[in-house]
Amino acid sequence: MKRHHLVEFIQFGLVGGSGFVVNMVTFIVLTKVFAAAPGTDHEVLFPLFLFDKNFRVYHLLSTIAFVIANIWNFELNRAWTFRKGGKSSRKRFSRYFLIGAAAQVVGLVIMSFLLHPNSPIALPRDVFDDSTGLRTAKYWAQLIQIIATMPVSFVLQKLWTFAAHEGPEDAAMPRSEQELAAPDVPPRPTPEPTARG
Repeated sequence: MKRHHLVEFIQFGLVGGSGFVVNMVTFIVLTKVFAAAPGTDHEVLFPLFLFDKNFRVYHLLSTIAFVIANIWNFELNRAWTFRKGGKSSRKRFSRYFLIGAAAQVVGLVIMSFLLHPNSPIALPRDVFDDSTGLRTAKYWAQLIQIIATMPVSFVLQKLWTFAAHEGPEDAAMPRSEQELAAPDVPPRPTPEPTARG
């Protein structure tokens, strides 16, 4: 891995770390709000007939936390990690959000497997019995799914959302603004050689 790719990955990880805090805090706060009655956050919102599964309240809370953290991460990555990336902010955000949404869908699947009691990778309920914050299964499932989807998200964001080869952001700037930003300076004429006699 080239040095600048490594630096970008570290920066992406630091931004992701801050986004992770935003995501987890949002998820925990929403869980506490929605879980006033025991088991409320496990209630089914609607069935997913295609997959013979259910979309539960904790899936919704995870998705809301994702949206807030995704906006946070985009702005930090745009300003710091991938400053040389091309495309307008609107186009980049739509790409960033699309990749983030795909990662979130994968993350929700991982989360479902971790929380389903009959899953082969279910979190052990004797350890994660929801007796304290650190033993709350939903929090750990949210943490694991974020970590699991981060590397692929980094690669896709770098190669597609913030690809530097797509040209500078001011490529879409009107010509008059480009001239103000960097006026064209005509080349100096070369003096003609003088004849010596």
